[in-house]
Amino acid sequence: MTIEETQKWFETLNRACIALDIASSNMTKWRQQGYIPWKQQFKLAFLTEGELTPDDVDPYLVRNPKKPKTKKRKNDAREVEISRDSTISSQSNGL
Repeated sequence: MTIEETQKWFETLNRACIALDIASSNMTKWRQQGYIPWKQQFKLAFLTEGELTPDDVDPYLVRNPKKPKTKKRKNDAREVEISRDSTISSQSNGL
C-alpha cells in the first residue's frame, strides 16, 4: 500500500489521519520515509473494507534488513564476562 493510494482513496491525507485517529505529522513522516508502517496498513485495510491492501512484507524490514547475529559476537560477550570476573576476583583477593 502506498501513500498515494491512501491519499486517492481518502481524497486527502488529513482524512486518512482522522480515520486512523493519528496526528497528521505521522503522514508527513511516512511520506519522508517513503512507506506506511505495516501496522497502520492493516488498520487502513480494515477501515476501507479491503479496498486498500497491505504489503506482503513489512516495508520497514525490506528497507532495513536485520543483520544476523554471529558466533563471534557471542564469544566476545563471554570473553568480556570472563575477564570481568577475573578482574573482580583478583581485586577481592588483594583486600
